[in-house]
Amino acid sequence: MNNTNIRIANRSDAISLIEEFTSEEAQKEAIRDYCCRLERLLEAIKAFLEPMKGDDLSFGDYVEIKQKRYGKKNEMYTYKVIDSFKSNHWVDVPVQTPAKEKIRKYLEPVVSCICCGVNEIEVLNYRIKDVRKVKGEMNDRNLQSDRNR
Repeated sequence: MNNTNIRIANRSDAISLIEEFTSEEAQKEAIRDYCCRLERLLEAIKAFLEPMKGDDLSFGDYVEIKQKRYGKKNEMYTYKVIDSFKSNHWVDVPVQTPAKEKIRKYLEPVVSCICCGVNEIEVLNYRIKDVRKVKGEMNDRNLQSDRNR
């Protein structure tokens, strides 16, 4: 039997396939093949669940995201982070009005944010590589005083 044509969907398929082999060497080969497939699956799961690289952004952190301005230089707006995770949909940066999330075919680390002082009801996702973490402590009073200047 040609090993390249073997398809194993689950554990019971692997066991029934192993039982079909007559030689002990063929059984060992089938077990090794099944173990290799399991190892590759585990590696893919670990890669998906591994923590995001870069700044660890969590609830309460502040980030700056570039906003599109027509006819003038783009502006940085301050956003409050709600959560960070991997997703296949996020808003393109610089953010245009109205901000819309686009669905992609691949996953990337994103942060869910609200725009401080503009629209604090709408929560949108932005790629982590498109945002810049605001260093130091900020609170709503600091944000309001900055906007009033």
